[in-house]
Amino acid sequence: MKDQDLFWGPYRDSIELLGDAGPYDALPSPKKIKGQVRLEGSKLGFPPALKDKFKNPQYLYTGSVFELWSVEYRGKKMAVKIFHVKEEAYMTWNRALVASHLMLKLVGAQLEFENSKDMRHGMLFDDTGSKYIMDVYESNFADALPDEPLFMVLEHCGDENLQQFQQRHTEAGTWTPDLVVDIYVQLLEALAYLGRHPSHWVHHNLKPGNIMIKTLPGGQMEVRLVDLKSAVVFDDDDDRDDGHTGWRPQSYDIAASAAVLVELIMGVSLGHTLVHLGVQPHHLFQEFGVALKDTISFILDVREAREYTATATPFKADTLYRKVLTKAVDSLSNDASKRPTAKDMLSFIKKEQALDKLKKRNGPESNMDMDS
Repeated sequence: MKDQDLFWGPYRDSIELLGDAGPYDALPSPKKIKGQVRLEGSKLGFPPALKDKFKNPQYLYTGSVFELWSVEYRGKKMAVKIFHVKEEAYMTWNRALVASHLMLKLVGAQLEFENSKDMRHGMLFDDTGSKYIMDVYESNFADALPDEPLFMVLEHCGDENLQQFQQRHTEAGTWTPDLVVDIYVQLLEALAYLGRHPSHWVHHNLKPGNIMIKTLPGGQMEVRLVDLKSAVVFDDDDDRDDGHTGWRPQSYDIAASAAVLVELIMGVSLGHTLVHLGVQPHHLFQEFGVALKDTISFILDVREAREYTATATPFKADTLYRKVLTKAVDSLSNDASKRPTAKDMLSFIKKEQALDKLKKRNGPESNMDMDS
C-alpha cells in the first residue's frame, strides 16, 4: 500500500478518477451518479440452484465480483450477494480454485463478512448504535458443493446509497439543511458506536457510496455503513501513526465524516470541489486537511453558497447548519489533541440543537446565558 493510500484511504477511488485534471473554471453542477456498479439488469439471471432456497428474487445491481439480489428468506426481506466471474458465470469453488485472483476476491468477501459480524454483534451488551452497521446472516463458503454458486446473505440495507439518495432529493427540491444534519448525526452515531466497541473498529473507507439509506416501515430513514472489508481495529494505547501524515487510524473516520458532510452540502464530488479550489491531484494527499478547510470556508461564504450548494439555502451566521459545519473543521486539525471524537461532535450538536429550539421559542436573547 502506498503512503498516500494510508492517509487518503476513504477517498483514494475519487482521486484515481481525477487523473491529471487541472483546476476547474467553475464548480460543476450536481451530476448523475456514475458509480462502479451496473444497474441495467443481470447478465446471468438468478441461479436456478438457489431458487428453492430464496423466494421472489429481485435484481438490485452488479458489482465487480458479485450480483446483489433482494430476496424473501426465512420470512424476511434480505439481500443475497452472489459472486460471479467477469459476469460470464457464477463463481464456484471449482472455478475459484484454479485462479488465485478469484481466491483473493473470496478471501476479501469473507473478511468483510467476519468484520460485519463482529461490528454488529461483538458488544457485550445491547447497544442501539449497532443498527447503523450492515448485518450479515450466513455464507455457504464452508459447505458449498464444488459447482454450487457461492453466496452471502446480508441485511437488506435499502435501495439507495447516500449519493443516490441525495441526487433524488436534490432533483425533487427536497434536499434541506435539516436532512443533511439528520444524516450527519446518524453517521456520527455509527462512528461513536464503533469507537466504544470492544474491538475499537475503524471503517477506513467512509464515503457516500458506502453509506446506504434504509427506509423503515414507519417511513423513517436510517443510515447503514457497508463495504466493511477495509475496516481495521486499533488499540487505545497504540500511539503509532501512518508514518506519512502523523495521523492515527482512529482519526480517519471522523475526518472522512467531515468530508462526507462537505459532499452533502456541495452536491458534487469532493475531489472535483478540491480541484476547483486549485489543489492539484498530486497535492491532494499532502494538503487534504488544508484543502478541506478551504472548501468549508468557501461553503460558508453566503454569496458562493447560494450559487453552488446543493441545498441552495442562504447560510446565516447563527444557524445550526453553519455551526455544525464550522465545528467539523476541527476534525481536520494537524494537532491530534484538537480533533473531536464522534462523541464530542454529537454532544456539540445536541447542545446547539437545544439552543436553537430555545432561541426560536423565546427570541435571540434567550441563549445569552446558556454557556455560562
